Amino acid sequence: MCPLYRSHGSRPCNEPWCYGAAAEASIKKSIQLRKDLHPYIMSLTNNASAFGEPLMRPVWWDFPQDAAALFFQEETTLMLGPTYLAAPVLEPRATSRSLYLPRGASYTHYYSKKVYQGGENVTVPAPVDELPLFIVDRA
Repeated sequence: MCPLYRSHGSRPCNEPWCYGAAAEASIKKSIQLRKDLHPYIMSLTNNASAFGEPLMRPVWWDFPQDAAALFFQEETTLMLGPTYLAAPVLEPRATSRSLYLPRGASYTHYYSKKVYQGGENVTVPAPVDELPLFIVDRA
């Protein structure tokens, strides 16, 4: 979810296909997500320039009314602007991720399209090629 996406290194082969078919497919999926989010990320950079709002920010930034969001907030859950909530998996070999979804919105899992209600702790699948990412709906 970092707005910068660069591949650097002095390895002899630094392209996605250099790491095998499974890794290439996973990397392609990640690149496609970046491509899909590009217009949104550009709008966030304009907002950052005009108003000083960070692109990546803690969940409580967008849900200050939910005290539980402060209490349950993990340092690894973040907002990408007001529309996306991301919960990267940092545990080796984990295949799921638990997190708190703040009150005041519903959350659509980006990949499965399953809808979750806010104000709950949830556990979501986290295959290696899918970041737990939610579209926030405040309607």
